[in-house]
Amino acid sequence: VNNIRTGGENMKKIGLILLLVVGLYIYTKADILIDNFEDGDNQTLLGSQIGEGYWFGYTDKNDNGNSTITPDVTEPGSFSDAISDDAGYNGKGVHVTFNLGDAIQYPYAAIGFNIGEEGEYYDLSKMESFEFWAKGSGEIYVCFKTYATDNTGTWGDMIYDLVLPSTWTKIIITPNDIVPEPWSEDESEGYTWSSDGVGNKVTAIHFKAKGNAGDQIDLYLDEINLLGVTIEDLTGSSTTDSTGDTTSTEDDNTTASSDTLWIDDFEDGDNQTLLGAQIGGGYWYGYTDKNDNGNSTIIPDVTDNFTRAISSDGGYNGNGVHVTFDLGDGYDYPYAAIGFNIGEEDEYYDLSKMESFEFWAKGSGEIYVCFKTYATDNTGTWGDMIYDLVLPSTWTKIIITPNDIEPEPYSDDEQAGYTWSSDGVGNKVTAIHFKAKGNAGDQIDLYLDEIKMLGVSPEDLGIATKVKENVVSKSVISLSEATPNPFNPITNIKFTVIPGKKASLKIYDAVGNLVKVLYNGIPIKSEYNIKWDGTDSQGNKVPSGVYFYRLSQNGVVLTKSVVFMK
Repeated sequence: VNNIRTGGENMKKIGLILLLVVGLYIYTKADILIDNFEDGDNQTLLGSQIGEGYWFGYTDKNDNGNSTITPDVTEPGSFSDAISDDAGYNGKGVHVTFNLGDAIQYPYAAIGFNIGEEGEYYDLSKMESFEFWAKGSGEIYVCFKTYATDNTGTWGDMIYDLVLPSTWTKIIITPNDIVPEPWSEDESEGYTWSSDGVGNKVTAIHFKAKGNAGDQIDLYLDEINLLGVTIEDLTGSSTTDSTGDTTSTEDDNTTASSDTLWIDDFEDGDNQTLLGAQIGGGYWYGYTDKNDNGNSTIIPDVTDNFTRAISSDGGYNGNGVHVTFDLGDGYDYPYAAIGFNIGEEDEYYDLSKMESFEFWAKGSGEIYVCFKTYATDNTGTWGDMIYDLVLPSTWTKIIITPNDIEPEPYSDDEQAGYTWSSDGVGNKVTAIHFKAKGNAGDQIDLYLDEIKMLGVSPEDLGIATKVKENVVSKSVISLSEATPNPFNPITNIKFTVIPGKKASLKIYDAVGNLVKVLYNGIPIKSEYNIKWDGTDSQGNKVPSGVYFYRLSQNGVVLTKSVVFMK
């Protein structure tokens, strides 16, 4: 073992020298943009990277049906007829109308895209979510076309049932939301979303009308993404140019924000927000109209101890918040709310760079999401920028952009003072509240989880000088020795990172080739323990030898070695 360790250290030095000489730089993007339709033709953005992926439409006509799609996109090369500026959420998008006929028992019409070249399939077991913007009328199936890997040659659908919203809404589908829909009953056990079974090999994704003869389904689509996967996770991930050299497949059109500022995931279980832990004294609290002689209440009572509302029962993913607002009749305008101060008391932060404020929520009733603003014109006045939300009955990701927020000043003469602009008042936000909207006697039930701001960083909030030294310093990012080392079959790698900042942990061989990505995302806590089972990205056992595991975050790169022995 000592000889192996000595050899390992020598190989480590050789490997590091090679990395420096070659100037190895490997970037893995955690999101894949399927299409934003700006190219205006049939080929998907993903298809242009990995092969011949394309959009198409189809109906039941091959089965003697008479369903139609308007415009008719069933002919090769015709899908661009459905793409226009008028149809998009953000620029160009797709608009089709499915008209279900009456010539067969199960009429159907759909649009879809092949992920790559015909006959290829891709392992999407690593997918965190499939996301797109949609609106319309009627109901559709989102169908993940799966191909069996057990040599039976059978295939079927993994489906998600969607009632189309009447206004543009971001639809987020996770693997847990998808259910098998095989083509025959005897295949019902074959199609499951699992790490090693059939159902992960997806050849195409379709948007299929759900209805009966005579039904009309109107569908708008835009900004279609796969999250949590990389080009490397998809089979056939590189293209070859005319010289025979392998070229990069990174998508230049993808414009996902690099900054995500976590407010809270409630896993710490106390009053302080994740953001507050980074920048100072930010904290959660509850308040009611009792100071104005009202009698509204919050259940549980969080006006003096917010941890009472935090539990795994209240969460979308782990711990979350669950409160019930009971509006009383002891005050003209009854109110009850929970909220968090972004930083220390009386400080305010410029959120003009915020792209969106996002959180998961469900419940019953209606609330205001209030961005508490402080005037910058030395008047000392302040008010709310509000977003009116009818709580969904099931867990839903709520996405609020600056354009969605309306001024709600505390008095009429302040009406002109509170606008969301790059240089005016209304950008200096001291707190964000979730406030019950209703009348005396109303009860509003609220669940919250996974709260974050996109497009901003602590520096954008004007609070860089307030950030705790032990958070932003390199000392907080650490990488432990793998245990056991040498190992077979599994070793544990512990590391510490800054929550809310993109981080990655990757395995390389002795000459600098990427073997496997163990972690690539935005951490929501500080400490992680990742297991490596000695396999590469394809699930194959690696040869015995020395491997390097590298942690990267915020410009800090830490590398250590580990020995795998068969």
